[in-house]
Amino acid sequence: MTRRLEHTLDKDSITSIAKTFGFPEKKSVEKFVMDFELQSHIAERLDCVVRGGMCMPFYADSSARRVSVDVDLLTASTVEQAAAAVEQTDLSGEGVRFERHFPRHPYPMENLLTYNAHFGSSFGKDETVKVDIFCDAQIEPGVTTVRAGFPVIGFETPRDIKVLSRSWLLGDKMSSLSLNTVGLKQKIRGGRPKPQTEIAKQVYDMAVLLRSMPEREVGEALDAFKGMTGLKAAKFDGGRYSVSEIAADLAGSVSSLIDLAHAVTLTSKQQDLYRNFYGTYMSKNSGYRKTAHVTDILMICVLAKAALDCESRGTGRDEAAARAHEAIAGAIKSEGDPKGSGKITDGPYAKVLKSALPEHAILVRAAGGLFG
Repeated sequence: MTRRLEHTLDKDSITSIAKTFGFPEKKSVEKFVMDFELQSHIAERLDCVVRGGMCMPFYADSSARRVSVDVDLLTASTVEQAAAAVEQTDLSGEGVRFERHFPRHPYPMENLLTYNAHFGSSFGKDETVKVDIFCDAQIEPGVTTVRAGFPVIGFETPRDIKVLSRSWLLGDKMSSLSLNTVGLKQKIRGGRPKPQTEIAKQVYDMAVLLRSMPEREVGEALDAFKGMTGLKAAKFDGGRYSVSEIAADLAGSVSSLIDLAHAVTLTSKQQDLYRNFYGTYMSKNSGYRKTAHVTDILMICVLAKAALDCESRGTGRDEAAARAHEAIAGAIKSEGDPKGSGKITDGPYAKVLKSALPEHAILVRAAGGLFG
């Protein structure tokens, strides 16, 4: 097999893309291009759907650019069938080698298959792209096809790609922030937890999706959260958690990223994760600042409350979606407006909200009791 993106994966092209689009890490750009190269070959043998950061170029405008360094796939095939498909994808002639990966601290999902794709980097030392495949997953209503030739960053998709729809991508990412149940886990290095930059990536992606989403799709995202979470819960740690427990965990997890003690701001830990994310994965042309990250987290808090209301409090899906969409739309409209927040003089955190940015005040109030 030959590389479809061979002319993009050379050193000069990667350097040019990084410079043109403002990415500080050339190797991260190289891995992002390699994601699409690898997926295009795996998909010839495995009927699969792309999820995760690779989907973002299809739903974000040109100002919301970030790279992804992993390949995340869904398939209805079994683990055995998916493993056979990957191992039959022979790219050894192009300097790519697939190796089945068995983590020392595995994510407790029995139908998650992981490979490391080792390749020769144009910048010297060999690099690795992780390929995660979530098997036994049937989600046809949440799939759309992106045609070959879609412009990404300095290159075009080499073939048609099946990806999660915008609402299903958001629903999938919601469950990833249920940090104490089925969501992201602390990475372990030398026996100690390592800060999880992935949290900041998920926050950014979810907010980008929410900002362009009409009320109808917010409702679909709540359905997708229930559907994707149900798939994960059934296979996670022997079916240990219910969807309502995961919804409650989502609400608690995202609200814990915000500090309301003296102002509406990030916790010290989340500030570190934001800086790591911005310095590694984001285009410097994006202008993505800490106050925007606070706004993004608060938007997700509002969405998490809607999911919790649906799953644990008996609120109808349409009612919950309408409330969430109204608050998020109001916050977006208020961005950059110096007026408005001073009118909030009662209720919890009244003193903090009086001096807050208007969009932050709107979202904190809409998130209700998530902050205690």
